[in-house]
Amino acid sequence: MLPYYIFFPRIKNPEIIHLFSYGDNFIIQSLLQDSNSLLSSTIGEEIYAKNKIRNKLIGRYALDRSKKIFAMTSYEKKELNSIYGINSDKIVIWPAGVGDEAFTSPNLKNVREIFLKIADKKYFIRLARIDRFKRLEFGINLLPYLKDLTYVIAGTTDNSEYLYELKELSKKLQVDDRLIITGKVNEDEKKFLLRNSLFYLIANHETFGGATIEAMAQSVPIIAPNVEEYKDIVLDRVNALIYEYNSIENCVDSIKLLLQDDNFRQELGKNGEIIARKKFHWDHIVDIAEKVYYELTDDNR
Repeated sequence: MLPYYIFFPRIKNPEIIHLFSYGDNFIIQSLLQDSNSLLSSTIGEEIYAKNKIRNKLIGRYALDRSKKIFAMTSYEKKELNSIYGINSDKIVIWPAGVGDEAFTSPNLKNVREIFLKIADKKYFIRLARIDRFKRLEFGINLLPYLKDLTYVIAGTTDNSEYLYELKELSKKLQVDDRLIITGKVNEDEKKFLLRNSLFYLIANHETFGGATIEAMAQSVPIIAPNVEEYKDIVLDRVNALIYEYNSIENCVDSIKLLLQDDNFRQELGKNGEIIARKKFHWDHIVDIAEKVYYELTDDNR
């Protein structure tokens, strides 16, 4: 990679340099490019990367140089303050978002027949790659207590060993007939599966739940743990039901409460769509960035 960085084209006198992430590439870019205004976006899981010591040493330099820093959530803002000692006044919350297409109905011509058949079932869903970090086994552990429900996991396989473990767990619990792992899905299939699901399940800690916003855009109620990362996204009994993290019993109780009242479930879903439009539509998110850009360029004049 060294020749790439040596010959990296330099932009002359830019008003703003906006960097994303803060690993090795982040620090090298900040050194090569010269600007009075450096803006940094801390991209999610980088904060909790395995090489945290390296990130604290390398990333801190670029973060200190930055006049403004974008964090995806208020929790991430707090972590930047506690892990890196960054002044909170310097940090602006700038989440990921969705566009108009996230709210539209799926084009059934692009939905494979195998997914059309899933809609005949009563199921809950998780959009996630097959990765241990996602804690997808939690949904399988719920199935013995939810006799009429099927669990659908839609996403690519990043970890074949973990995929095998999920299937073996479902066999052990005798619920393998109610576990559907779809593999990769296209956008219309994703929206179709969301729209016909009863609720969207979250079980893990995560920096920002982009897939959760997509579920909300399709009017799907959320079942989420009471972890700080999701507080900007889900509100208990507004667009979601919140359960105690890692508690099967508490999660099952929340799900049963949701399923007992269709009007309540639909209300949560509709509220989620409204929140997604007002708070997480790209139009709103672009406005946040634009405001910061103008603040920085005004500082330079």
